[in-house]
Amino acid sequence: MKDWIEAIGVWLKQKVLHAIIPLLAVAGNLLIGNWSLAMTTLVILIFLDIASGIIRAFCQKELDSRVSWPGMAKKVLIFLIVVLAAQMDVLLGSTPTLRDATVVFYCINEALSTLENVGAVTDIPAFLRDVLKQLNPKKFIDEDET
Repeated sequence: MKDWIEAIGVWLKQKVLHAIIPLLAVAGNLLIGNWSLAMTTLVILIFLDIASGIIRAFCQKELDSRVSWPGMAKKVLIFLIVVLAAQMDVLLGSTPTLRDATVVFYCINEALSTLENVGAVTDIPAFLRDVLKQLNPKKFIDEDET
């Protein structure tokens, strides 16, 4: 009898998951609009930034959850801003222009943040180092300047 009850519990969990996943996909589609290549790029760049940030913190022996959690919260806020831009497109009755512009902005931001993390741990090409130094001179200092 106990095995039978456990089997029913497993079956119910599977059915609930099979119902929840499509509902989340539909809700996401309503909030963000149709998924685009730019959105895929943004998700990939966010994961790269998180991974490079963790590696940077580990290499610099500064791994601290009090620093990590606000960074993760910022990533969630990026998606909230994308939802806001998508809803503005819906309100204006236009193509996803505002959403795509917002996504491209955050893609550039995440790519630069990833480069900054990598540059803090290992060598990167000189022209990228110069660009990063121009964008944020306080955070990006050459070894010969210290």
